[in-house]
Amino acid sequence: MPIQRGTDAVILFVLIPALLLALLYAQRGSRRARLLLAGLLVGFLYNAASTAFGVAFNPLFPLYVAYFSASLFAFVGLFATLAKESHADPHLLGTNIPRLGIAIFLGLSALSTLVWLFEIAPALAQGGAPATLAHYTTEVTALLDWGVVAPACLLAAVWLLRRHPLGVPLAAVMLVFMVLVGGDCVRSTPGASVGRRGGERRRDRGLRSTFHPAERSCLLAWPAPLPGNKRALAFLQCRRSSPTALCKSKEGGFARKRLRRQKNRHAAQVRNIGKRLPLLINHHQGRR
Repeated sequence: MPIQRGTDAVILFVLIPALLLALLYAQRGSRRARLLLAGLLVGFLYNAASTAFGVAFNPLFPLYVAYFSASLFAFVGLFATLAKESHADPHLLGTNIPRLGIAIFLGLSALSTLVWLFEIAPALAQGGAPATLAHYTTEVTALLDWGVVAPACLLAAVWLLRRHPLGVPLAAVMLVFMVLVGGDCVRSTPGASVGRRGGERRRDRGLRSTFHPAERSCLLAWPAPLPGNKRALAFLQCRRSSPTALCKSKEGGFARKRLRRQKNRHAAQVRNIGKRLPLLINHHQGRR
């Protein structure tokens, strides 16, 4: 999917090089490098959870599980070490930390996850699924943002203002993670709207004006090069799975258009054979 290209670019060109540098400096005893490393591991963990819980089952599923498990336990082990050091020396990073400014930024970051309401609230009110759900079964990203990221940001802000020993390490981790999320959003947004090929944009506009969001998401799950009969089958399967979805075009219009195209192609082939038939007969008689 085009929306995944931004995440892949951030992981390949930002996360992995930064992880190697942070590992290098962390081995030299830098606590700031360990905080940076913990934030990068949160980025890997977020992506691993989205992949393991959101991607449809495929032969790479064992790798998704290993990716998620390695990211989870690496972060837990490193953050446990940072928490122990923070309890032993709360001022290890210094006392001139802009606590109020960081707390305000983390609070705004937590509130930014409410943008999911623009997609989820209308779907819940209508008793359907969000239009961006596509072929997935649930909004995994919204679950992670509301259930993990937003509470962690708010907790880090509160602990930072109350000078809790874990406030500084947790705030540092979430700041690094928010930088990664911001880069991911900036890179993903153009890829979702501008980076598509012209044919894909035209197909998306046609589906948007013709079909219900549930039907459109089912059709978009099929790649464009697939034959028309499979795309029509996807439409019919979506009609059976979403009986409440109302198609704005004539019932079965998509399948009828496919059949009409096939008849036109067949008629063109018949006309072409009719034009060549006299030549074939003359050639056959000449050989006799």
